[in-house]
Amino acid sequence: MDLPLPPAPPAPPPPPQKPKRNTMYAIGFELAASVAGMIVLGWLIDSWFGSKPWGVVGGAVLGLIGGFLNFLRTATSEMRRANKEFQRDYSGGDIKGKP
Repeated sequence: MDLPLPPAPPAPPPPPQKPKRNTMYAIGFELAASVAGMIVLGWLIDSWFGSKPWGVVGGAVLGLIGGFLNFLRTATSEMRRANKEFQRDYSGGDIKGKP
C-alpha cells in the first residue's frame, strides 16, 4: 500500500540582488570622466590665460569634488533600492511592515 508523500516545504526567498555590475562600472567611469574633463578644461584655461598650473589644479579639484558627489548620490540611491528589495523580500510587505 502506497502512502501519500508529505507536501514539499516552501521555497526560500531569493537572495537580495547586489548592485548591477554595469551600474558600478558607470559610477567609476563617471568619476574618472569628470576628473579628466575638468583637467582638460583647466589645461585650456591655463593655455588661454597663462596661469599654469593653477587651471589644471583647480580643474582636478573641481572634477574630484563633482565626481565624488555624483558617486555618493548614485551609491546611496543604489543602496536604497537594494534595501527596499531586501525589506520586500524578507519582511513579507513594504518597508513599514504593512502587508
